Amino acid sequence: MVNKLIKYRLLDKFDEDQLPPKVWNNLLSTGSSDVIFMTWQWQKVWWEVFGHGKLLIIAAEEDGKPIAIAPLFAEHGMIYFVGS
Repeated sequence: MVNKLIKYRLLDKFDEDQLPPKVWNNLLSTGSSDVIFMTWQWQKVWWEVFGHGKLLIIAAEEDGKPIAIAPLFAEHGMIYFVGS
């Protein structure tokens, strides 16, 4: 059994340089459901219109390649999904 190192990055904005829309959306397309509400563009616009609290985008990477993204935000001691 080979243990691979998974690194996590915490992003506080929808930064195209740190996590480009193409990378985000390509990762989304590899999942079991390709849902418009999880695209980078939809998440970013939702945050711009309705966002409050502290944005917490968690990006998990293996060998420098994103393998999972969790768009979250924190407010009043609770953590929520962006878009909820």
